[in-house]
Amino acid sequence: MKYLLDTMALLAFFNDEKGADFIEDILKEKKEIFVSSITLTEIYYIYSRRIDIETAEERVDQIRLNIDVIDIGENEAINAGRYKIKNIPIADALIASCAESIGACIVTADDYFEHTDVEIVRFRD
Repeated sequence: MKYLLDTMALLAFFNDEKGADFIEDILKEKKEIFVSSITLTEIYYIYSRRIDIETAEERVDQIRLNIDVIDIGENEAINAGRYKIKNIPIADALIASCAESIGACIVTADDYFEHTDVEIVRFRD
C-alpha cells in the first residue's frame, strides 16, 4: 500500500504527539511512503516560526532524505482546483491531488480530506 503523509502527520511524528507511534510504525515498515512538495513548504514555515530556521531546514532535510517527495505538476494543480471548490484549504487540496495522482491513501487526522476522492487513514482519533 502507498501512503502519503500529510503535514499534520509529520508534525505529530517530529513533536512526539498523539499518533506519533502510528507514523513511526509506517516508517519502519518501509512501505511506499510519500509527501507532497507543499508539505515541505508547510513544515519549513511552521518550524521556522515556532522554533528557528535551523530546525526548519533540519526537518525538511530529514523528510527529503527519507521520504519520496511528489512534485506538484500541472495535473496536480488543476485537480487541486476541484477540491478547492469544496472549500478545502489549498495546501490540503494539493496534498490530496498528489495522493490521487500516485494512487496513495493519505495518513492524516484532518477532516478536510473526507471531502476528496482519496482514501484516508487516520493516525489518531
